[in-house]
Amino acid sequence: MDCRWPEQIDTLAAEAGLRIEARYADPGREPFGPSSKSHMSVYRKP
Repeated sequence: MDCRWPEQIDTLAAEAGLRIEARYADPGREPFGPSSKSHMSVYRKP
């Protein structure tokens, strides 16, 4: 598995024509912040 920072994933998604819609700290949709240990990002194709 390849680990990447959220910003790196955002760049890859933008290159694929996607835009970020939301980012959460976990599947329970807790807010994502500097102390979050994980992230879940939701992207949409415009």
